[in-house]
Amino acid sequence: MRRHLAIAAGAGLASALLFLSAASGGFGVLLTFYLAPLPLFLVGLGLGPMAVLVGNGAAVVVLALVLTPVGALSYLVATGAAPFFIARRAVLWQDGPDGRQWYPAGHLLLWIIGFAAAGVVALALVLGVVGDGLAAAVDSSMQAFADAVVTAAAVDEQQAGALRVLLTALGPWAPGIAAGLWLLTMVANGILAQSLLRRSGRALRPSPAYSLVEVPAILAVVLGVAAAVAAMSDGDAGLVARAFVVVAVAAYALVGLAVVHRLSRNWPGRAFLLGVLYAALVIQGWLVIPIATLGLIETWAGLRQRQTAH
Repeated sequence: MRRHLAIAAGAGLASALLFLSAASGGFGVLLTFYLAPLPLFLVGLGLGPMAVLVGNGAAVVVLALVLTPVGALSYLVATGAAPFFIARRAVLWQDGPDGRQWYPAGHLLLWIIGFAAAGVVALALVLGVVGDGLAAAVDSSMQAFADAVVTAAAVDEQQAGALRVLLTALGPWAPGIAAGLWLLTMVANGILAQSLLRRSGRALRPSPAYSLVEVPAILAVVLGVAAAVAAMSDGDAGLVARAFVVVAVAAYALVGLAVVHRLSRNWPGRAFLLGVLYAALVIQGWLVIPIATLGLIETWAGLRQRQTAH
């Protein structure tokens, strides 16, 4: 028991260190931020959700002392909460006709989608009460970022103008992009943690068939409604609606990738082709759109079921 508590606390401290490294800036800031949830997922899926609570407690205490209580709360919201809830659901099971049935991966994905969307709504509500609203905060952040880049890079006036135009165009989508990246980060860390635990024989549950993951059809309705609201609204309502659109697209992109993995099982050179696909997605982000479209089509057409039937 003491050993498990020590491991859980150590995981929380490791996560807090990664979060601190990202907050301090510098080289590798994105990598450390994206990996901050990994230690919590490792103890959550290897020891259980209570281990995540212990880890979060250790991390919050350290961050409150090193940063501020607000910084510790930011860590808890952005990094610590989701691994606890996901681990709590992931280890659920029930007896079925084919043996033990574990909590479906698609339902876990739905929880992460909900957290991402709820985070944007909560941020808009908080900023609406204590500030001038989400839209004003985004505009201010974009302006500050542009000023910092112009100062640090010593760019000329033409380049500075082009940067400001780009950030102005991205501003309405900034909360959604952040929420979509958070969703993908949590999914990637959860999958990586489960893979490491399974290989070491310490996973509490078997790995799900990721190539069969699916989301409820109601998500397509949410996507359509959010897109309509985003097209007709400005200000905070428009930002929140666009965030819902991006989160839904990110979710469908994951389903689309699952479809590709499933349909390509018998392709020659499959590993190479999948590697090319993922590299292309990293280099050309717009390719997420056709992959997400494939995921949306799968919801209604059942491409994987048709392949299995044949």
